[in-house]
Amino acid sequence: MTIYVDDGALIGPDKEKTDLEMKLFQSWSSLICGIVWKRSKDKEAACPQLYIGFWWDSRLLTRTLDEKKLVKYLNALLVAASARSLTLKERQSLAGWMQRAIMTFPPGAACLLVNCYQMMAGLLWPWQQRRTTRGERQDYRFVHDLLELNLGKGYYSYDGFGQHPGLTSDASKSKAYAGGGYVEATGFYDFFAYGSSAAGASLSTSWRATSSCVRALSVGGTGEACSFLSALITRPSSCRPTAGVQGPNG
Repeated sequence: MTIYVDDGALIGPDKEKTDLEMKLFQSWSSLICGIVWKRSKDKEAACPQLYIGFWWDSRLLTRTLDEKKLVKYLNALLVAASARSLTLKERQSLAGWMQRAIMTFPPGAACLLVNCYQMMAGLLWPWQQRRTTRGERQDYRFVHDLLELNLGKGYYSYDGFGQHPGLTSDASKSKAYAGGGYVEATGFYDFFAYGSSAAGASLSTSWRATSSCVRALSVGGTGEACSFLSALITRPSSCRPTAGVQGPNG
């Protein structure tokens, strides 16, 4: 059973049995625990099913934001990413929308809410304003970009996912050479040079180091289509530290 605040959803392999089990649970919880259920909001088991603003698919273990909410969140995050100041009420709304967006991201993505909550500290009234920081604006834009990429769809369970062997990637740039490469724990490796066009010459070292990892995943190597990846991506000393996140490959 999935509980969100005061809403509950039961997931099961058989429609009739799941409907019956939910009715029995409601009766038991009302009698023993004193919980009052609003039966008019009950929905029969279906796949997919709309629940708390997501379409849940128990066959693929995914949840997808309703299209109207997805468009709303993307527009709001894009505006916030360029705002010079925000009120407490605006940040509270953004925090709620980001939290729902992050429910479609891999584990660990909740760290993207930290700056928003820090900037709300000390504000008491809805109309009180505070200037946005660069880090806060970057978080809004980053969540927007990720949400745009995954189209509001992510996994609510990673049961059945395998474990990728793991890889290490790096990149470099000099006057004579700009390129990158990677090596997997299995021994599979590759390296390459960037072309003379904008690809390798003008982009940052951070981008090139990350692109090496992306290339490794695009090639496929020995990893499974749906698996967790432990990756070591080197970064230049000028970059601020970032938290490592394990996510699905493919």
